[in-house]
Amino acid sequence: MTNAYGVTVRPKWRRTGNGSMYSGSGLPNKLPLATLAVSYSFFVSACYLMAFWGSFGINVFQFAGLTDFAKLAIYPVALATVGIFGGTFLQAINSTLLRGGARETGRKPPHSTFLDRASVLPALVAIALIQIKGGPNSWSFGSLLFIPFLLVLSRTEFCVRYFPGRMVRQTVVLWAALMPFWLVSVGKVDAMRIKAGEGDVWVERGGAAATLTATESSHLGYVGFVGGTYMIYEPLSNSVALIKQSDGAPLILHQVTKGERSAMPRLSIIEQFLANF
Repeated sequence: MTNAYGVTVRPKWRRTGNGSMYSGSGLPNKLPLATLAVSYSFFVSACYLMAFWGSFGINVFQFAGLTDFAKLAIYPVALATVGIFGGTFLQAINSTLLRGGARETGRKPPHSTFLDRASVLPALVAIALIQIKGGPNSWSFGSLLFIPFLLVLSRTEFCVRYFPGRMVRQTVVLWAALMPFWLVSVGKVDAMRIKAGEGDVWVERGGAAATLTATESSHLGYVGFVGGTYMIYEPLSNSVALIKQSDGAPLILHQVTKGERSAMPRLSIIEQFLANF
């Protein structure tokens, strides 16, 4: 930065009350946690929505407005929030009991070692696995291969500045980085359950869905409601019907009972695992 006399001056940094660093020019050196949290919430919501709706070949963002997106995002954001805060809380208790949460502020990150560089290899294997298979279990198990790389990442200066405690920092980094993978897996599983007729709600063949085809063993699946449009899965044709909301032709939903669910044909655990991989 150059002053009025043409002399280069290094900006002075000061720490604010919330822990953020600001230079004399007012430029932030560290984003507020609230900004990161909101951005992360949008990201994980998009991951779940793209996985769920993409399984039906639907780009939900073409139909969803800002209000719709906020409602659709509640479920994945709630899962991510409970997971991250729950894991962080438990790890914080563990680190307190084991005295493993010492602050590392002011320490320089350790030099890169061969093992640090090698941690990239499992992550590359995970990416290849997800690209080749792409099923829910591929995302879940593939995410575990990222753990060595994430542990190395947690030692970077950026992460240390936000979370000085080692145990808490590692937990936050792991949960925050792995949660998108798990939400993609959950979204794909939810879509597969609807396609298999195992959803919590069926659509009755009547009202707005009177023209759709269904049988006693192949029920219409309720995918969702976005932008004033019902999305209904038709298993016999393996397609999704888009029906505009109308007061004159309401959509009739049927809550699946325990008896109806127990009567559904079930795959073995091994068959389910292979089918989801």
